[in-house]
Amino acid sequence: MAFKIQLADAAVQDISEFADRIALNSVVEARKWVEGLFREIETLRELPHRYALIPEAGQLKRELRSIHHHSHRVIYEVHDTENTVYIARVYHGARKPITKKDVG
Repeated sequence: MAFKIQLADAAVQDISEFADRIALNSVVEARKWVEGLFREIETLRELPHRYALIPEAGQLKRELRSIHHHSHRVIYEVHDTENTVYIARVYHGARKPITKKDVG
């Protein structure tokens, strides 16, 4: 059975802010980035555990995982009992490591 995808408000905001930044130079490229991002996210419906835990997972005491889309890390958590993949953040790779405050 395929997992459901749920995006946190912070992840939606991350996506919107980065797409707006790209759109300042090219609306077409911004659209391509967003479409590609959602194609990557959709792959998590099947076998979401296939990606490794993020380095910060132990410190945060959460089983957070990530996939990459260009320069961004899609930070997510699998909720098996709810059959849901929870997208916590879409975090630029150049940012500092994720903290508890960043993922709620």
